[in-house]
Amino acid sequence: MRKVQKSLLQQVDRAGGILALNRQLKALSAILGTDSACLILTEGPLARMLGRHGIPYDFLAVKPAVVPAPYKIDDLVIVRDATRRTDLHAFLGAFLGVLAPIQAGFFYRCPLIVTRGRIVALLAFGQAPRPELGDRELGIALEIRNAILHDLEQLYPSGMKGVARSLALTMADVESWLAQTDLPSFIFDSKMILRAVNDRMQSLLQIPWEGLIGKAVADMSFMGRGGLELLFRHALESGVSTPRVDLSFEEAFSPDMSPSFRLVASPVSLVDGEQVLVTTVDPSRLYGPLGPAALPQNRSEQKAMTEFLLETLVDRLALRTRKLVSYVTLRSWRNSIREHQIVALRAIKKDDPRGLAAEIAAEMRARIKLLFGVAHFQAVVPMPCAHSSPGNCLSEEIAKALARDIRVPVAHALALPLDKGSSHPIRNVSREAMTLTTPIKGLVLLIDDVTTSGRHIEEATLLLREGGASVLAVAWIGGDAVEEPAPATRQPKRRKGSSPEAR
Repeated sequence: MRKVQKSLLQQVDRAGGILALNRQLKALSAILGTDSACLILTEGPLARMLGRHGIPYDFLAVKPAVVPAPYKIDDLVIVRDATRRTDLHAFLGAFLGVLAPIQAGFFYRCPLIVTRGRIVALLAFGQAPRPELGDRELGIALEIRNAILHDLEQLYPSGMKGVARSLALTMADVESWLAQTDLPSFIFDSKMILRAVNDRMQSLLQIPWEGLIGKAVADMSFMGRGGLELLFRHALESGVSTPRVDLSFEEAFSPDMSPSFRLVASPVSLVDGEQVLVTTVDPSRLYGPLGPAALPQNRSEQKAMTEFLLETLVDRLALRTRKLVSYVTLRSWRNSIREHQIVALRAIKKDDPRGLAAEIAAEMRARIKLLFGVAHFQAVVPMPCAHSSPGNCLSEEIAKALARDIRVPVAHALALPLDKGSSHPIRNVSREAMTLTTPIKGLVLLIDDVTTSGRHIEEATLLLREGGASVLAVAWIGGDAVEEPAPATRQPKRRKGSSPEAR
């Protein structure tokens, strides 16, 4: 009995030590005045987040793109105004692009451990530049750095080798962390069986989780039609976290309640060789009746603009090809009023695009079902937005609505550096390169709202293919503009001497 109690104490200390790193990072972020801070271990091709503040997921594991570090690996780096440092943005995106597009105004990087094949470093960044740090702030930051290094030595007394893959945890450690973390979370084992759910997850969504413990993800119909399981299995096989995944849980609720939320599942290899998926939910990205539901300021004006677009855009199903990629578009601009259509689309996107997104998703589903069927798609991937604020990316909102209709998850597998300019469907042809944040496999739908030349769809499709996916790309509006009578005024031509009945 005494040995069991001692073992439990050790488990709580290890889980508590992991959470203590998060508290130290919170203190560092406060001193530096940043939005986020994290502790990253890079070991070979794998990078693992050992601690975080301002980031809604724990245990993230990525295989970062090969991006040259804009500093020496043992340098302390402080950039007070990083708004134009595209090299830093690309470097941050290589590690943290799975979270969201990264654009730092202030950047701090401090190495803790630098050995051959292994680097542990503190990163802190914020959207706004800041004044020069004083001696007091730098001194406190150094003390926090030393405290974190001490905590790491206590957590991993035998060294950090292999920690990026396993974190040197037992199942009891993970369950202890689950009980203490501030994140809504649950755990699946390597057989895709739900092992545990914490109280925060249960309070976030009133689902009878207790009855689901011990069940496979495939038996949970509200988890998506096999797509989530495929993403989970790929995470276990590759050793990297899933992309950000949006899920709708509508079947678990009454018909008037269909919330959806965003999650990331990170693989952890335990000390006994077992693999688990630590799955955490971002509570700030909960949509529907249980979460934020911002409505447009003028709903009647929004409805009128939506109806204007639906009635005036030319219904023109087309298969287009750019170099090695073919894709489908559903509509074209009407040449005589194209600029008016663009103004209406931009206004809807700036306000709240969800109403229009639902209409587009229904149209896409009908066309895709007619052409290809929808039964075999594993996920929907939205084209990333460089200009839109959270909740105002039309391609993302279309993807959510479409994924809900065909009962698959949304996988945010692509990223673009944020651009503070404004988006224009015709002129938006120059921007930084897109990146694949997380490879995914299976047949996926790539969704865009507007494609001008097809260059961005080509870029995204090739990235997804390189990661192992088969891709069907669909955009709502193609780049061309045509002139055609409005549908209400079109009349079928009659052959001479024929009647409607004869035809």
